[in-house]
Amino acid sequence: MNMIRRPISVAAMLAAAATVGYALLWVGHRHDWGWVHGLDWSLLNAAHDIGIKHPAWVDFWIGVSFVLGPSPCG
Repeated sequence: MNMIRRPISVAAMLAAAATVGYALLWVGHRHDWGWVHGLDWSLLNAAHDIGIKHPAWVDFWIGVSFVLGPSPCG
């Protein structure tokens, strides 16, 4: 019985942490917190630089997005 309850607790804690993180970023966006923009911009610049230097990396992520992305119903 204890083995069944533990994964649920871990899942609940992860869901709560994800919700708090999302809420914090949303509030930061709505209140124009500069650090949120700075963090986002620095990560985007780093990813862009990697994509420029390694075009195969971009192709890899296009493939990942195609395979794991939503499929059209239709």
